[in-house]
Amino acid sequence: MGGYRVNVDRGDPINRAMLRSMSADDLWQLHEMLCEIVIEKMQEEKAELERKLMYLNRQHGEGADADADRTAPANKPTSPAKT
Repeated sequence: MGGYRVNVDRGDPINRAMLRSMSADDLWQLHEMLCEIVIEKMQEEKAELERKLMYLNRQHGEGADADADRTAPANKPTSPAKT
């Protein structure tokens, strides 16, 4: 790959001049690394939001049973058949 490497683990600041000096291969490698980091952060944030939602559901007396009630179809009584 190109001659310039960004050591993100070391905390090097990245600026436009650095990015412009990097080869396409190095930029693509940086892109892939950033995508992995974003995915990890999104998964962590999703897990945290799900924990908060479960907590709020428990505070309001809603649990798995309440979720099932909301998604279950309503049973409508059928009218007797005329003969």
